[in-house]
Amino acid sequence: MKRPFHRAAAGRAGFTLVELVTVIAILGILVTLSVGGIQAVQHSIATSATKQMFRALEAALNRYYQDWGAYPYLSNVNDSYGQKVMGLIDTTSTDSPYKARGYASVSGTDEKKAFMLYVALNLDRRKGPYFEGTGAAVVQVPTATAGRSFPAYADGWGRPIGYDSPVGSSLVPAARRKAKPLLTSKGAKTGETSDDLNNYKD
Repeated sequence: MKRPFHRAAAGRAGFTLVELVTVIAILGILVTLSVGGIQAVQHSIATSATKQMFRALEAALNRYYQDWGAYPYLSNVNDSYGQKVMGLIDTTSTDSPYKARGYASVSGTDEKKAFMLYVALNLDRRKGPYFEGTGAAVVQVPTATAGRSFPAYADGWGRPIGYDSPVGSSLVPAARRKAKPLLTSKGAKTGETSDDLNNYKD
């Protein structure tokens, strides 16, 4: 004898459109919160790495200063850092390590300063090198010359760390200027200054 066929489940409805939209909205909120949390952690790690790099470069610059009697400089910096040290950045000299490493192909004052810092701390003269840049500590920066790039020390976001004198810089109030160069990072947002970092900040 055949058992009667029951359509008990036939009257049971599936998810309604409202329920589906609600679930999708909740999932979207959870994903947004997760991504925001991950970005906050990444920002914190990059900020910490940048500050550690500042400290390492300051220590290397101090060793350089003790060895050479001055900090690395650019000839267009007209202040106490503008002392010529053994013709190191005389790009007309074939003996200049800056010229030998492609300094002449680097355009822009900020780029030249970043490259100069890298070359100066990697010099194998006297008691150098003072801070050999390798791996994540270094980024290759493209130059105006096609196919050419130069090495520079990297911040936590993989961008070149800026190098300058604090004298005349709006980033460092006169009362806080010390006998040390200014190291800078553009932070996570390159177009904004609110998250910029420098070694003079606490």
